[in-house]
Amino acid sequence: EHGATVRGVGVDMVLGPVIDVEPNLGDVPLQPSRFFAGPPETVSTFGAAYLSGWERAGLFATLKHYPGHGAASGDTHITEGITPSLSDLEAFDLKPYRDLVGAAASTQVAVMIGHLTVPGLTDGVPATRSPAAISYLRNDLGYGDALLITDALGMAAVGLPEPEASVLALQAGIDVVLFTLSSQTGSVIDAIEQAVASGNLSEQHVTEAAGKVMAMLARDGHTCDANQ
Repeated sequence: EHGATVRGVGVDMVLGPVIDVEPNLGDVPLQPSRFFAGPPETVSTFGAAYLSGWERAGLFATLKHYPGHGAASGDTHITEGITPSLSDLEAFDLKPYRDLVGAAASTQVAVMIGHLTVPGLTDGVPATRSPAAISYLRNDLGYGDALLITDALGMAAVGLPEPEASVLALQAGIDVVLFTLSSQTGSVIDAIEQAVASGNLSEQHVTEAAGKVMAMLARDGHTCDANQ
């Protein structure tokens, strides 16, 4: 019913479900209402239900916020977010991603990358500009060719202007960059074009990422034709 209501007003993609896991100890850094209450197994169960329901309603879904915001040191909207070590994430926060990989592949689910710094994985930078974090998601967790999306690049944990952060996210292997201010669009496009022209960003990656978006748009008969 939720999916049908959303689809009925013309939305074709939702930036959810949130599959962050509440920590065993301490408070969550985001609004508690954004979390499914319970351990990783419960989060996986509810996450799977949302993927199924939204797929049946004709919606694309987005798992977030990889690699897990539940036990981060702070809310990445307003400050940096440092997670527990990779080994700790593997034992807890990343379980829903492993559990849902099959359902994600069968329903064309996207994954949103959080601005989360992971000791032992991201080398001191947020996952949104960490090739190692993206490689781990695609290769170790099995999300292969899934559409990967940044969290909003205007958030405090990014610490960079949106155009620079956009190029770094694409360099890391993310497909789609999100930012809040539409006034930044021209600057972001210019920065990406300059990075490709200078050889600092793979044109092949940009083309492949655009192809994923085009394929999703085509499902509903939409295009990116500037003449339409």
